[in-house]
Amino acid sequence: MPAIRTATELGLAIRSRRRELKLDQAELARRVGVTRQWVIDIEKGKPRAELELVMRALHALELTLLVEDPASRQREPGTGITTPDINATVSRFVTTSWTSSPSLTETFRQYYIPKKKDV
Repeated sequence: MPAIRTATELGLAIRSRRRELKLDQAELARRVGVTRQWVIDIEKGKPRAELELVMRALHALELTLLVEDPASRQREPGTGITTPDINATVSRFVTTSWTSSPSLTETFRQYYIPKKKDV
């Protein structure tokens, strides 16, 4: 599924998945615990929809929300396909302040970062 950047794109994704599952708006509304009008509005891209209700709708449609840092991805040459940049991910893990636990950081370094050999 492509990246979703607007409320309209989210609404289209919800509508598309609902149709894939052969659900009508009333059935989705029942599963989410909202009115059919709410489903109509979200599918049209209502920008001020309550986040909790949107999350319940995604769950009812068996969809997940993935938040991703585009800087940690790279393009495969000649394919246009974007893949994770493992080096950027590891570097960010090792250098970020949220790794305040010395034991966690040390364990990561011990097992996942190649050691320099003495020459």
